[in-house]
Amino acid sequence: MKNWGFAFTSIFTQQFYPMKQNISALKILSFVLLVLFAFTSCKNKSQMLLKSWKVENLKYTKEVPEDLKPAIEHQINEMRKDFLLTYNSDGTYTTTLNNQKLQGKWKLNWSNTKIATTSSQGEIKDFVIEELTDKTFHFKVMEGKEEVTFLMVAAE
Repeated sequence: MKNWGFAFTSIFTQQFYPMKQNISALKILSFVLLVLFAFTSCKNKSQMLLKSWKVENLKYTKEVPEDLKPAIEHQINEMRKDFLLTYNSDGTYTTTLNNQKLQGKWKLNWSNTKIATTSSQGEIKDFVIEELTDKTFHFKVMEGKEEVTFLMVAAE
């Protein structure tokens, strides 16, 4: 009695084994392309940061009390006029507000989701990137005990 299962498996393997090799090669090629894309996008994201940004708006996680809204709105309007954040290709940044400059170093993490900064005074802050394009930059940061989202636009 012939073992038809073995014969079928043998024919099947001979006929489709090259296809298995092609699938494995495609998997490897797909992985390599994915890794290359990830590295390219890292470079593109850091390149997008390299410019000056100005405040368009701020969003707070907690509701601003009614009696503080005029003062907060006034502060945001002042920041729209005077606040400038500049990222440089050498890993430094400059923040300008009311003709006062704050400088430090910055680094984008590997997944393009966070910027770690260290000011010249040694203050360390992390900025969580929500959106980054050539023209817009939105990030969250802790200011005191409050999380604030900065909606920035490229300075002209």
